[in-house]
Amino acid sequence: MKQKPGRSFMPFLRGTLAGAGGALIGVGIATGDVLYGIVGGVAVAIPMMAITLRNSLTARRRRQSVEAMIEEIGPAMELSAVARAVIGPEGIVIQHNMPWAAMGLPRDTVPEPWVEAVERGQERRFALVPSGRQIEVVGRGLGTLAHYYLLTVRDVIEAPSIDPGIFEHADLGWFEMDPRGAVTAINATLANWLGRPIEDIYAGGLSIYEIFRPAAHADVGDDRYRADLLPVDDESFPVEVVLQGGAGGTAPRGGLIIDLREIVRSVEALAESAERFGRFIDDAPVGIAALTAEGRVEEANPVFAEMVAGRPEPEEVLGQDLRQMIDWPPDDDRAGADFAQVLAGADGASAELRFKATPSLTLRLFATRASRVHIGGERTTTRIVYMLDVSAQKALEEQFVQSQKMQAVGQLAGGIAHDFNNLLTAIIGFCDLLLTRHGPGDDSFPDVMQIKQNANRAANLVRQLLAFSRRQTLRPKIIDIRDTLNDLSTLLRRLIGANIRLDLQHAPDLGLVRVDPSQFDQVIINLVVNARDAMAEGGRITIKTRNLSRRELRRHPALQLPPGDYVMIEVADSGHGIPRDVLPKIFEPFFTTKEVGAGTGLGLSTVYGIVKQTGGSITVDSEPGQGTTFRIALPRHVGGAEADTEAAAEAPEKPETAAAPGNETVLIVEDEDAVRNFSVRALRRQGYQVLEAPTGEEALEIIESGAARIELLISDVVMPTMDGPSLARRAQELLPDLKVILISGYAEEQFRKSLDPGLAFTFLAKPFSLKQLGALVREVLDGK
Repeated sequence: MKQKPGRSFMPFLRGTLAGAGGALIGVGIATGDVLYGIVGGVAVAIPMMAITLRNSLTARRRRQSVEAMIEEIGPAMELSAVARAVIGPEGIVIQHNMPWAAMGLPRDTVPEPWVEAVERGQERRFALVPSGRQIEVVGRGLGTLAHYYLLTVRDVIEAPSIDPGIFEHADLGWFEMDPRGAVTAINATLANWLGRPIEDIYAGGLSIYEIFRPAAHADVGDDRYRADLLPVDDESFPVEVVLQGGAGGTAPRGGLIIDLREIVRSVEALAESAERFGRFIDDAPVGIAALTAEGRVEEANPVFAEMVAGRPEPEEVLGQDLRQMIDWPPDDDRAGADFAQVLAGADGASAELRFKATPSLTLRLFATRASRVHIGGERTTTRIVYMLDVSAQKALEEQFVQSQKMQAVGQLAGGIAHDFNNLLTAIIGFCDLLLTRHGPGDDSFPDVMQIKQNANRAANLVRQLLAFSRRQTLRPKIIDIRDTLNDLSTLLRRLIGANIRLDLQHAPDLGLVRVDPSQFDQVIINLVVNARDAMAEGGRITIKTRNLSRRELRRHPALQLPPGDYVMIEVADSGHGIPRDVLPKIFEPFFTTKEVGAGTGLGLSTVYGIVKQTGGSITVDSEPGQGTTFRIALPRHVGGAEADTEAAAEAPEKPETAAAPGNETVLIVEDEDAVRNFSVRALRRQGYQVLEAPTGEEALEIIESGAARIELLISDVVMPTMDGPSLARRAQELLPDLKVILISGYAEEQFRKSLDPGLAFTFLAKPFSLKQLGALVREVLDGK
């Protein structure tokens, strides 16, 4: 049994209230009772208010639905080339597009016949008043909204009959069809594309849906759209269909077909070219970016993003203000001025920058010409810039400048050391002369000893300066660094204390090196002591040794060494590190960060000089809070640990003993009066016949005069006009049996390389004591 639809209870309730209210009002009037009238009025007002509220809500919902529908179809209607409008009840025009206004159609209310035709779903023609212009009106309802329609208006144009012959040999496809969509005519071009004879097409009643398949497209009222043509035995290809209206403009009766294959191939080739160019940009070894005039990043390749943001992802920098990402120097406005020049595109402009995300990199930004490009739908001026990582180049430049600086300081230090050695030779020498007259029981003995001890301390500082300037005398031996470090480890552990751990890590096949063992010990001790001072609360010191091949040497450009095989010694600590502003100065003499009196500032400068004089190199890597690592590379010795050719120079020094007296004739040549006077008095006290001359020329005159049989020549190396080696060579030509002692405040190696290999001499380094001078003179004269 079919259930009857339910009825609403609300109309019955409203009618009951209204009837009861009316009855109460009548009773009130008849009886004159005001209360009956008031109650009756309220009873009547309740249903009336409910009706009013319901109507208001209904109107509001309808208005919201209309607004939502208009918002949905609005963009398509505005883009349409056909006149369209949204109308409401009684034909009120709610919204229309520009073609509607251009045709002069009603803007407030459309004629009632138009509304009636649309309501009946009819497509009808009307004549516009007063022009008589023929138009065609069609419409459709807007969803479930009653009395709301979308109207479309077209001009009625009687299309002339098209002669198929004009398209027969054109590059366009052409077809005609009947109202059912069956193809009635076709040109040879379209038949060729389809791979079908024209006769078969006419005979088979081919449908247009067997010719092409429309592609998805928005309904904007246009008569042209994209489609895929469907050949019989070939793949489909893209075309554009332009429909032509039939007689009276009622429905399309045919159209033109444009082959889009070449266009598609061109677009694909362009896309491939753009992709290839994009890969070229993305894979470029330099940073490339597009900046606005204000410095905002619009485009960037991965290298640029990695340089600026530390990650090779362009999304990290797109839209960012490059100015905000730069780590500007606090007291230098040059970077800002250079950056402004880059943005302005000044010729040859570049800026050296550091960025907050990559503080370890030094980058140089170069400008190019500005371009007008489309970005975000707007045409704007964009600056293409290139960024290079110049960190390695900058480091090499700084190292070169530092090397030049150290060389200049070394020459200065060497000159100062030479002059100091002359002064110290005189001070120590005259102290020795005084001590021969003032023995331990004399009141003056303590004072003289204080002078001599402080002079010896000064001599030690001078030796460190000579080590830094690479002008000290070395006694090299071929050693295995592992043995030397193992022997030294006990001393090192006592120096660093119990709260610091010392680890030695040796490569099993470590090569040999040729160094001065005592100087190498001094290098390691200085580095370990510095590491200890950087770890007041304890830590770890690691000493590693390994071979450094020619190939591995390329990975350490900071060493600045010629190609070859080297032995690497690394001394690393876990201390507080070295500040960046201090790092370039650590090898300079007398530079120290310690408290006054806690150090001389010559420790690392001595290390630097010893390593350089040995033919090696030293570098340092340090970050505040992350420790410090010193790397020393020494030339690897080729061959075994056979006895050194300079075995005599390697023999341990003999302790000072009282020199035996002599009576031979000795010629002393020294331009420093104090050193010459001390040497003359010292040797005369020992019984020698001593002649003296302040210059080489005067010394030659004494020798050539033959006034005395000179057996020993003692000469300073560095003298004005004629130096000591030149004097010694001339003197030995005159006196073949003459023995020679050369004295100098510089190292023997500094001048031996430039000497005649046939020159025989013995070297005595300044400063020297009275006993050292007397003992060496006796040894040379005795031929020992």
